[in-house]
Amino acid sequence: MNNPRCEPWIPEPREALQALAWGLGLSFVFWWPLWLGGGLQGGDLYSYYMPQKAVLADALQRGSLPLWNDLTGWGYPAVAESQTGVLYPPNWVLYRLFDINTAYIVNQLLHYLVAFLATWGVTRQLGMSQQAAALAAMSFVYGWLPARICLEWAAIGVAYLAVVFWCSFGWLQTGCPRSWGALAIALGLDLLAGHFHLAFITLLAVTALAAWHLLATLISRDPTDSGSSRWSVWRRNGVESGWLMAAVMGGMLVAT
Repeated sequence: MNNPRCEPWIPEPREALQALAWGLGLSFVFWWPLWLGGGLQGGDLYSYYMPQKAVLADALQRGSLPLWNDLTGWGYPAVAESQTGVLYPPNWVLYRLFDINTAYIVNQLLHYLVAFLATWGVTRQLGMSQQAAALAAMSFVYGWLPARICLEWAAIGVAYLAVVFWCSFGWLQTGCPRSWGALAIALGLDLLAGHFHLAFITLLAVTALAAWHLLATLISRDPTDSGSSRWSVWRRNGVESGWLMAAVMGGMLVAT
């Protein structure tokens, strides 16, 4: 709402291609064995994650969704299981087109790329240079994710955290409805992915951002601010923060 022209930061084609090249190139440098058809090992990958994906893939091949998994004990609702991602749209494509191992790897690398590009976008939205955006994206994505390569939820959670912050800052800085709508969709997809702990942290982060945006005016010490002007800014920030929380509710509606 601060910019009536409604212009959140969107990359020029040349910069977008540069960021894409950086993202793809770094993923190959770190994970060239996966690009060449290799697989993963370790952790709960084959004892827990892959059996869940096998149930999903088998159901998708039959043209259905496994809302209930009857292959373990008395059964349980697969739609509520945190690793299956039954209602996550990318899974419908990947686990229908590819074998389980390939789909799992492609999903990982795809979210690495999304996390890199979205972190680039957040940095540029905050007014920093392309060099700073490249450094921030490389540090954020590859500073801790590679040690968790077997954990699909890490890459998905980080990707949506970056997208959500990009959209949130875009909304608060420009008031653009596109940023607000993209935020609600991103939050909904984050919840649909099934990895609820990082999704919950992301929701908390958006809530904290909305609270800070509202309270920052009250605790500012600018002596040039009059009482009336401060009240006007506080009221505007309150409206913007309220709409930010409305986007959180919108994301929950998308996920339902």
